[in-house]
Amino acid sequence: MMFRSVFVVLNPVSRTAVNHLSKRIVTRRSFQSLVISQSSHSHILALGDAVSNRMTYCSLHSAEDPTEQTSKENLNEEALQDQQYPIFNNINYEEIAGNDEDLLDRLNDVVAQMRSMASQNQPLPTQLKRQQWLELVKLRSFSSRLKLVRFFFINEMKRLNKRIRKEKRRKLLEERAANINVSNDETGVLRYGLSHNSLFLRIYDTTIDKVANWAVLQAMMFEPKIIIDCSYDQYMVQHEKRSCLKQLVYLFSKNRTKPNPVDIHFVNFNPESDLAKGLQNLMPTLYEPHFPFNWSSESYDDLFPKEKLVYLTPHCEETLETISHDDIYIIGAMVDRGVSEPLSLTKARRSGVRYAKLPLDDFVDWGTGGKSLTVDQCVNIIADTLHHGSWEKSLKTWIPPRKLKKSTIEEAECEIRKKHSAFHLKDSHRRNMLLYEVLHAELEGEKGKKFKGQWPQQ
Repeated sequence: MMFRSVFVVLNPVSRTAVNHLSKRIVTRRSFQSLVISQSSHSHILALGDAVSNRMTYCSLHSAEDPTEQTSKENLNEEALQDQQYPIFNNINYEEIAGNDEDLLDRLNDVVAQMRSMASQNQPLPTQLKRQQWLELVKLRSFSSRLKLVRFFFINEMKRLNKRIRKEKRRKLLEERAANINVSNDETGVLRYGLSHNSLFLRIYDTTIDKVANWAVLQAMMFEPKIIIDCSYDQYMVQHEKRSCLKQLVYLFSKNRTKPNPVDIHFVNFNPESDLAKGLQNLMPTLYEPHFPFNWSSESYDDLFPKEKLVYLTPHCEETLETISHDDIYIIGAMVDRGVSEPLSLTKARRSGVRYAKLPLDDFVDWGTGGKSLTVDQCVNIIADTLHHGSWEKSLKTWIPPRKLKKSTIEEAECEIRKKHSAFHLKDSHRRNMLLYEVLHAELEGEKGKKFKGQWPQQ
């Protein structure tokens, strides 16, 4: 074991204080182990790098120090954690880190922090994939890792509850099918209804998918084109990538079910990027020849004529007043929840294509909050405007109502609801306080004599 030249001397402190300090220090990134020694006058803490990922306690001085008992207690605590939390038994260090020593050290930090969470009875998932471990390793602060671990735990519980409900429903249907006689009754008359005879044929999900895919294939031949630029993967953090992934999936599924779908092209598409891998996980047939997903690793100016391209960016001053079926509109697949930089405007100027912004202020009255729209909302606005030609109708359809300014009547109704709810909240609090006084007086043996209040009238 190699130690850093970092020592903290506490003179004198109790063992409880040392243990409390050790739990706080072990969560820092720079330390993987904590070595404690106790003398007659002081507690010396030596912080160092350990070969293993677990916290190690050893003695630095005389054999009279009670560190052996502390080490045994620590090992027992880790063994108990391994029994209660299966995640510590399912960590494959070679698969996650490989031969990267720096990545292995940071992974040890994450495991040590998760053991600290387990000692505080924090909920942990039972197993994490390699990509999820790498997401935790990329985060630097303990609070951000804690939030992400809780997020993984909640998703795991949701999947578990979904499987449980699905299994219960399957058993219920099996029992119902076993108790119901699907054949004709004694009279020979056909019985209609659930699990009986039916006049209609069942339409399977695969049939619906085929019809939706056929509509998209027709749109590829006859409908206008919209380009999604997927070159912003490096400018987004992990949670922004997940949000962008959800928007693209919703965009693709919504476009398939539209009465008039458009031809969507995903350009600058890197199959090795996090965005592409996420799409493939959600749509396993993404790269199949029969699947109607247009993607290309080339840029838009290499695939389409420049005179037809129009890059939609919110950072320019030019407004898209009229829409044309001959133009091809480009929308960047990016989510920037932090500082919004004019990346799309810079890219449009460098590529030499036209650029404009949606006429958001010309047709709708915005309320409080930002004017940012998601990728799927922008595509739906363009697609509907190409279909019926009305900016106002498209904007009011796809912009969330919470972002729009409410009318005078709606504001008055909202204010009345707020006052009504506030009145009921105060009245409920007053009733609870009166009830508390009654119970408190009865517990003191006065049988309610101290209570001088009046119950509110119903």
